[in-house]
Amino acid sequence: MENRGLLVVIADPHPAIEEEFNAWFDTEHLPERMSIDGFLTGTRFVSCDRAGRYLVLYDLNDVQTLHSDEYKAFLSEKMSPWTKRVLQRQPSIRHEASQIFPGQALLAPSARQLLLRFNRMDNSALRQLAEWIADEETATPGIVQRRLFRITDAEDGAYLAVLSGAGDLTKAIDFSAWRDASKHITLMETFAPIRPASVPILKFA
Repeated sequence: MENRGLLVVIADPHPAIEEEFNAWFDTEHLPERMSIDGFLTGTRFVSCDRAGRYLVLYDLNDVQTLHSDEYKAFLSEKMSPWTKRVLQRQPSIRHEASQIFPGQALLAPSARQLLLRFNRMDNSALRQLAEWIADEETATPGIVQRRLFRITDAEDGAYLAVLSGAGDLTKAIDFSAWRDASKHITLMETFAPIRPASVPILKFA
């Protein structure tokens, strides 16, 4: 069985279209994506660090979901005029990723998500990070889930860590335990769920 995939999109809509952006995402874009075979969960977040910055995490059957004909159709002939208008007016960062650890876990509902991107990681740095994420004996107060992903649509050595929990997760982590891995961090940002119950939209019971 292939490991679970993840689609990560970070958007910075212009303040003039922020209200429309959120309406579009909630009423058209997110339901549209969740209708696609292989999309398992879809959860929206807002940045705690930067005003007007949004994150969505989609858990996937595997990363090949993003290369299916059904998904590609929504990038071409099924793309609505509203989608075209909104996408043309807001920059975004997009990552496709495959889950390394635990391998099959879906996003855990929580009050905060800490997203970290690592670039140009060598095998030694990756091993240090992976050992910390997988080591149950290094339990960290406030963190309820740790997931590690390899970014598949970027150069080799690009990885994502998604840490779920509560409170200021950056203060809960002893970054010295990551040793060389901490030198490769290029993004570290905390997000809060937009949905009050902080529960992902699930496609199945």
